[in-house]
Amino acid sequence: VSFGENCYAYCPPGYVAAELAARLRCLGPSSSEPAVAPSQENAVTLRGTVPQCVASQCLYNLPWGERYVHNCSAVVTGQHCLVSCAEGWFGGVEVLTCQATGDLSGAYPACRTITQTTTRTMTWTQPEPQMLKGSGGYLVQWRQQNASQEQPIVSLAVEQSLRDLLNGTAIDADAALVAASVELNG
Repeated sequence: VSFGENCYAYCPPGYVAAELAARLRCLGPSSSEPAVAPSQENAVTLRGTVPQCVASQCLYNLPWGERYVHNCSAVVTGQHCLVSCAEGWFGGVEVLTCQATGDLSGAYPACRTITQTTTRTMTWTQPEPQMLKGSGGYLVQWRQQNASQEQPIVSLAVEQSLRDLLNGTAIDADAALVAASVELNG
């Protein structure tokens, strides 16, 4: 820039200032404008006020979703942040960098869900009632195989089998069930 000419200063990409550009002039020491470089105050130099550039916040490519935990919300141009997997997810930690374009760059961690599987198996065999003809009535007899008396489903199966078996006979099903219950529960 020649003596008396103007040039303009502005912030680089990824930075902002209150004004878009500041005019600087090449002037001598008698100028009322300050020198850009304070050490050049008594020389012919660029004079004026340089813009105060502030790094821009990254707004694009921020991690989102339940799988990520990060500290990228307030990162600005040139800064780095960490992204890791949230609780209940398994994966690594990655570093993202805030670019001058306003984008975070870098790879996200490959977060996979942690799966816990609980399997519960219950096995029972429905008792098979047998009806035996006795003197003066019927005797109902059954066996419980591979089943515990502590499991209510077994008792219900026995009761239903007895009701089905006694249905249509002269035997009182409720009375037989009471007797069977006493026998089972000892």
